[in-house]
Amino acid sequence: MWKQAEKENEGDQKKNVQNFIKLKIGCHNKLDGYINVDIDANTNPDLLSDMRNLSTIKNNSVIEIIAENVLEHIPDTLTALKEFHRVLTAFGKLIIISPHALNPNLHSTPDHYKGFTYTTFAQFWQDDHINYPKFICHKRRLILEYKFWQFLADWFPLKMEKLFWIFPPKEIHVELVKP
Repeated sequence: MWKQAEKENEGDQKKNVQNFIKLKIGCHNKLDGYINVDIDANTNPDLLSDMRNLSTIKNNSVIEIIAENVLEHIPDTLTALKEFHRVLTAFGKLIIISPHALNPNLHSTPDHYKGFTYTTFAQFWQDDHINYPKFICHKRRLILEYKFWQFLADWFPLKMEKLFWIFPPKEIHVELVKP
């Protein structure tokens, strides 16, 4: 009887997870199992929408959002992060991959507004920023242009960022969790 109750509970948990959705913002690389969202109809998105206005998605209905190389394309990052926070469930995951602000290729395309640094997203888990949605930082990583030196960036990301002329940064990877 006890084992049957455990099996029923596991089944209920699987059903609950299946009721939630995963979003991939930007359709440059579409992912199976995700609703691929893009503002450009030419990319054939599953959902044609601006990441700053996901009004067709219910509050607390998304368990994971991947925003890969998209935040640098909008002038107002805070609006997008507020929208991501709104649709994420409690303990929902937001994965951000974005060009570093000191990446020499950041402004090689005219539609890049800005890059990000290792500390850019820190205000989202600090208490003194009251107008920012709150997240828990699960992972944060500075990615260097030259992989040979990556171990130094993993150990000393802030120091490596200051040595950008010797070790050029490429990207920032951040994984945030909604509390």
